[in-house]
Order: sequence, then C-alpha cells, then structure tokens
Amino acid sequence: MRQQFLERAIAPKSAALRSRAKSRAINPTGFHLAQIEWAIFGALTWREDALATGTEWAHNMRLKDFYRLLGVSCSKNRLRPRRLMVYAKSEWGNDRRGHLHFLIGKTGMDSIASADMAETMRAVWTELFAKGTAFIVQFDPFQHLDGILYQSKYEFDPTGDRICIAENFSYALWKRMAHDGGISVNTTFRDIKP
Repeated sequence: MRQQFLERAIAPKSAALRSRAKSRAINPTGFHLAQIEWAIFGALTWREDALATGTEWAHNMRLKDFYRLLGVSCSKNRLRPRRLMVYAKSEWGNDRRGHLHFLIGKTGMDSIASADMAETMRAVWTELFAKGTAFIVQFDPFQHLDGILYQSKYEFDPTGDRICIAENFSYALWKRMAHDGGISVNTTFRDIKP
C-alpha cells in the first residue's frame, strides 16, 4: 500500500521534470549559427489557412514564398541572393499555426545597411505580396545568442515529444558550416532534417 502511494506521488513529478528538461533542449545547429555575424532577424505569417498547416506541402510553399520575398528584396537593393547566408525554419507557436522564422547574415550585404534591407523585406511582404504579417528587424548584436537560440529552438507537442521540423540553409551558409566543421560535406544544403 505504501509502495503504491509512493509510486503515484513520484510519477507525475518525474514526468514534469522530463518535460521541463525537453523544453530546454538546445538544437546543436544553434552552436554553429552563433559563429555567424547576422544582419536580419525575421518572422513571417500567412493569412491563408492552407499555408499555415503542418503538411510538407505547406512547409515547401512557405519556403517558396520566403525565397521569392528574398529574391524581390535583393533585386530592389541590387544584391545577389546566392551570396547571402540564410537560415530559415517553420515554427508552430502556441496557436498551432505555421509561420516561418529566418536569419540573414551580413556576408553579401556590404552595399546596404541591414535596417534598409529589413524595411524593404517588410514592405514587399506586407504591401506587394500582402500574404500576411511580417516582423523583420535589424539583428541586435547584444542579443546575439538569445536570437539564435530562439530561431533554432526545438518545439514539442503537448505530450512532450519533439516536433521534427526541417531547417533550411542557403548554399552560402551551408558552405560556411561545412568549412567550419558544422555539417558533413555530403549533406545536401536544402532541408537538413534533425
């Protein structure tokens, strides 16, 4: 009888501790992203429900929209998208609607200020494309590690199991990470899954 009481008293606490430990899990990619000097921190949302779901199609469409945004913004600012270091990842948040977080490195953005590029991207997303909301700002160097950990964090479902979401690396970022020893050279640079 006493044994059963102890088991019931300890079980919820140990499950809660495991859940808390999982929520603090750090994505190893975050360590490698911390080696990059970032220029822009951003998040995009979509009004259309089909693009905010958890399907692979919706994730691919979000990435397609993001790279279209990046291409148009680079064109307006006379930049070459291929030279930019870009990290992008879908996320769910508390309302379980898919949105996209991204970081853009300073490499390749020598001819324009980060704040100007961020404003161009925000204007293109909200006014030209009008697909949803955008939070795009110049990356704060004083919050470097916090910003990277936020962007690359793991997400968990209500049961505490990790949600595997593909991380997307631009070619320039992939090459830099491969050079720094962050990923295998044999790994493809698009959609590296944990």
